[in-house]
Amino acid sequence: MTIIDHIALKIGEERQFLHDQTYEYVYLYGANGTFVLGSNEYFSALLPVVQIKDKSRYIQGLEVIKPFVKMFQRVPAEILTRAIAYARLVYREGGHQLYVGADPIGNWVLSTMYDGEPITLHLHNQENGFNSLVRDMDMRIVGDVWNLAGDVPHIRLRIGIMAHQAVISHRLVFEQGVEVIDAYVDRSI
Repeated sequence: MTIIDHIALKIGEERQFLHDQTYEYVYLYGANGTFVLGSNEYFSALLPVVQIKDKSRYIQGLEVIKPFVKMFQRVPAEILTRAIAYARLVYREGGHQLYVGADPIGNWVLSTMYDGEPITLHLHNQENGFNSLVRDMDMRIVGDVWNLAGDVPHIRLRIGIMAHQAVISHRLVFEQGVEVIDAYVDRSI
């Protein structure tokens, strides 16, 4: 398996490698910038590293790359509902974290102890959530949940690949269920 590779995506070039599981991480150079592609057993994502927004500055001869996040199986709504219920019980203490991962047979589970789970939720007692960052080098989703004393909690999720990160909608990760206000404002992924 190639851990890291670099590819210039030329116009008309086959894009099959975007779904090729032989790469753990790939940097892609397109007309509109540099992107990182990664995949694990839970999701695949193509995130901007440096993105050119002005079309007049696009690099000639390369494909335009569109970022994406694809969960192989979205997390059931009941997991987020349970996370919010737990958070409301303990929010005054602040500083709690919950972890979402899969059990040995592939069912999504919620835990208070970290054991390599791909999703971490930080619970905040402040009115505004912090901007929790994806700090390590692997693929993870990190979220902030706040306004726990209010009628509707707020959530902000970030996905990270190789220390590059992007804010994403919680709807990409969780099935619909409990009402939350999504603090996702970029709308580029």
